[in-house]
Amino acid sequence: MIIVFGSVSVDMYLDVERLPTANETVAAEGYIIEPGGKAANQALAAIRSGAKVTLVGHTGNDEFGENILEKLRDEGISTAGVAHSSLATGTNFMIRDAHSLSQSIIANGANGELSADQIPEEILNDKALILLQTEASPEQNMEVLAKAKHAEAQTMMNLAPSIDLTQKALDHLDYLVVNQEQARQLAEKLGLDVDDKALKMAEGLAKQGNLNCVITIGARGGMAVTKDGVGWSVEALALDEVVDHSGAEDSYCGTLAACLQAGLPLPRAMKRASIAASLTCSKKGAQSAFPVLDDIDGRINDIGDPQQHEL
Repeated sequence: MIIVFGSVSVDMYLDVERLPTANETVAAEGYIIEPGGKAANQALAAIRSGAKVTLVGHTGNDEFGENILEKLRDEGISTAGVAHSSLATGTNFMIRDAHSLSQSIIANGANGELSADQIPEEILNDKALILLQTEASPEQNMEVLAKAKHAEAQTMMNLAPSIDLTQKALDHLDYLVVNQEQARQLAEKLGLDVDDKALKMAEGLAKQGNLNCVITIGARGGMAVTKDGVGWSVEALALDEVVDHSGAEDSYCGTLAACLQAGLPLPRAMKRASIAASLTCSKKGAQSAFPVLDDIDGRINDIGDPQQHEL
């Protein structure tokens, strides 16, 4: 069982020729409204890779919230851990230009009432993997990590969008997934003496938390260092065109968690996650762009096997 703890939101995407400057109005060429929130996204990516998934979140008692949960349930995700609020369902407004540059505004809404106490005790055990992000409050995330450690569950955190992570939280993690820029910022915050190379940053963070650290590096794939001090790299799929990268990170994390929960070693899980993230970039949107298991299987030979690195 994968328990995904975090935000559930509605995403509103507006496409413009160029991003507006201060006090400027530009015309949108079109817009998309779809389910979102990093926890909901990663739960969907995980179940599409064959995992059994429970989502723990908070929505408003409104049409947006009910529509999101209905679609997730249709995919097979349990929403028994989702509570409801008098506040509106969280909303993410994203403006994207013709060059894939974007601006976002997040209205937290009901997500602000998310509590670690919502996790059903009967599924929190040594067979569970807990997947978190940093759209939830650091205090609630820390409480979840403490509960997970007591239950001997595995833990994975996608350090996004915030890098607000303490040493105590780091010590409770089995897997840390972070992009290259945020990895550099976290390393600086923790006072680690590492350069800007992804493998070195992964090594430093893995040692700092005694964990497995995965650093994604966009179109170049990803690198990782295990808690045993072994380095790995995995490439990304070559795409004719990158349509939208907004859902790539969530696709990667959900797929990675599903593969690890299924018993795959980290390098093989990274390969499947890299393919999933790349395929997500070939379509617009986030959840609507996530591949299913057959899509990933069909491209499994289109990138090389994971490469081991000396540290």
